[in-house]
Amino acid sequence: NIDEVRGLSHDELIKELEDLQRGMMNLRFRKATLQLQDSSEIKSTRRTIARIRTVLREREIAEEEEDLLLLVLDMETQIDRLA
Repeated sequence: NIDEVRGLSHDELIKELEDLQRGMMNLRFRKATLQLQDSSEIKSTRRTIARIRTVLREREIAEEEEDLLLLVLDMETQIDRLA
C-alpha cells in the first residue's frame, strides 16, 4: 500500500528497496529453475519496488522545490535591500 510506503523514513525506504531488489533477483532465479510456485510474487514485488521508487522521487522533487523556493525568497530579500 502506498500509504504504508509513505510512512517509512528515507533510510527505511532505501533498505527496503535493496532487500526487495535482492529478493527479486532470487525470485527470477527460482522462476528460471522452475522452483517458483507462485509467479504472482514477481509482479507483487515489482509493484512494491515501483511504489518505493515513486515515494523516493516525490520526496526528491519536494526537496528540490523547497530549495528553489528558499533561493527565490533569498533573491527577493537581496533585491529589497538594494531598492
